[in-house]
Order: sequence, then C-alpha cells, then structure tokens
Amino acid sequence: MPNVILINQPVPQGNIPIIQSLFSATVHLLFQHSHAHPNLNCEVRVTYRANGPQTRCGGNCDIGYDIDLTAENDDWCKHLYQFSHEACHVFAQYQQAQHSNQWFEESLCEMSSLYCIKNIAAMGAKDQGPCVDLWAGSSPYHQSLNAYAEKLINSPDRACDSDQLQFWLQRFEMDLRRDPYIRCLNGIIANRLLDLFMATPSNWAAVEFLNVNPCANGQDSFVEYLDNWQAATPHQYQALINQVKAMFGLKA
Repeated sequence: MPNVILINQPVPQGNIPIIQSLFSATVHLLFQHSHAHPNLNCEVRVTYRANGPQTRCGGNCDIGYDIDLTAENDDWCKHLYQFSHEACHVFAQYQQAQHSNQWFEESLCEMSSLYCIKNIAAMGAKDQGPCVDLWAGSSPYHQSLNAYAEKLINSPDRACDSDQLQFWLQRFEMDLRRDPYIRCLNGIIANRLLDLFMATPSNWAAVEFLNVNPCANGQDSFVEYLDNWQAATPHQYQALINQVKAMFGLKA
C-alpha cells in the first residue's frame, strides 16, 4: 500500500499517530482491489498548510505525491474527509492539467470521502479498524464519523432523483466544464456514485484507469471521456463504467 507520511502537525496541534492510522486505513480501502496499481508502493506526503486541500501537480509513482490539508486539531472527521478526497486523485492517476471533464473526477473524489468515512465507521462499530479506541465524549467515535457522513449525504443541496440525472446533466454540464469545483453539484453525483461503490467495493478497480487514456486537448465530450476510460479498463472491471453511463442515460 502507499506509504503515507505526515510532514508536520495540524495547526495548532493534532494527534499524528491517530491521523496516520486513519489515513493508512483510507489508502487500504482505495487500493485493496488494485494489486498492480502503479502507485501501490509510492510515497504520499501530507502537509498541513493554508493552501489546501489539494493534491499538488508534478507527482508520480517514482517521486511520490504531495497532498496539502487544512484540517485542524483532532477534528478527525475533517482530516478523513479531506484526505480521502485527495487520495482518490492519486488513486485515479489524476491528469496534471485541468480538463473539461474534471468535474466527474471531483465528484468521484467527493464520493471517496463518503465511502471511506462510512467504511471506517462500520469497522469501528465491529470493534475493528483505526477508530476502535477513539471517543467523542462518552460515545465511541465511529458514531461521530457515521453521523458526519450522513449529514453530508442528506444535505438538501445533494438531492436529485436518480431518474432525473439525464436532465440534470443537460442543465449543468456546461457550468461544470467551466468550473469542476462546484461542490453542491459534485455532491449530487457523489451520492449517486456512493450507492454503486457501497454495493460493490471492487468497483474501485476501474477507477485506477480513469485517466490512463486522456483526450489530447482536454476538451472531449463527456461521452468520449467515458469511452476513453472504458477503452483503458480491463474487461472484468468495466461494469462500473456501464453503470455510470446508464446513470446519466447514456448508451453503454
């Protein structure tokens, strides 16, 4: 698994061993179905600073990746939320320049935050994983993690009926192509994707290939983007991509 290294302590303070264990559990959740991933043994360096959260450009499997976070103290929900998003970019082998369909990867990474928080909370409920001995007052911390994820999932601005996504895409795609970081819109897609990954965790194996076959000028249509992803993905992992296409009313 990738080796996560915390470069400094959260401001003004934070329990580095606990944060380290949460982040290690995160990369295991993402990489466990991709045994030949080029980033499987890379170094992921985490720095706490004002300019974040972000995954810095220039990283690769040889020199590793640098992630900047802004979470403070022992707000472990926020640490996990931010890191799980940025680690998903590393897992998806993110493109070094912004492209017109980056909104989908941003939505996928928002889903990653929900997925990792929910799964680590579920481990804790079974007395497993990194939050077993963590508490929020008199309550086990896994309850706080799950409540944090559920609050995001049930946020009113993330509501959209599944059968309306085709029309949603027609309405908002141009906005997202211009600005892939519209989080309320990313969140709607994240919720829909979460159902697919919670039901079939091995779907993560397909995400490894998301950016393997990018469009040369970064201006491909969303259909072309998904087709390129599918062409780069081994056949046994393509079910997810067909599900994504169906979700948006596109032909598989």
